[in-house]
Amino acid sequence: MGPAHPTPAGTPVSMVHVSAPDLDRYPLFASALEKAEEAELLPGDAIFIPRNWFHHVEALERFNVLVNYWWDPDSGPSR
Repeated sequence: MGPAHPTPAGTPVSMVHVSAPDLDRYPLFASALEKAEEAELLPGDAIFIPRNWFHHVEALERFNVLVNYWWDPDSGPSR
């Protein structure tokens, strides 16, 4: 995982190119791929990705829309 400092979105990122990984440079990525899961969403579908879970998004069509909503239940008003 890197860089260690926050990105503009506030979350660290992986430096590995997911669809063309350099396994000589990032050898541990091979074991991560063994545990990887894949989901293909259809129009109108949504997916919840937990905080700090690495993920990769790829459009299958030329026209697409991606909407992110960064929700942090701990940053809301106290109960």
